[in-house]
Amino acid sequence: MKHFFRTKVDIISVVSTVIGLGATEVPTTFLSDLPCKWEWATGSEGKIYGKMGKLFAATMYCSIQDITQDMRVTYDGKTYEILNIINVNEIDRYLKIDLGLSE
Repeated sequence: MKHFFRTKVDIISVVSTVIGLGATEVPTTFLSDLPCKWEWATGSEGKIYGKMGKLFAATMYCSIQDITQDMRVTYDGKTYEILNIINVNEIDRYLKIDLGLSE
């Protein structure tokens, strides 16, 4: 599997902090340089994802980690929202994560 995961990404955990009357989001690196496989969505796959209307941008495969949908992924200077996480075949070997480009 080591040769399968050739791309490195950062997983960002976003924490909301209340300051005075407003809330601010503070990004914190949860996992740095996580090895993964990155697949861009093609024209036919690039679709609107779910009720939120997020544009599906890519799929990422990585080893089993404690990643949740409220985290974000940074790759090549861009930030992506996690749209869906699947434990492939439920055998705890790797995760398939669908990503949408953050605005």
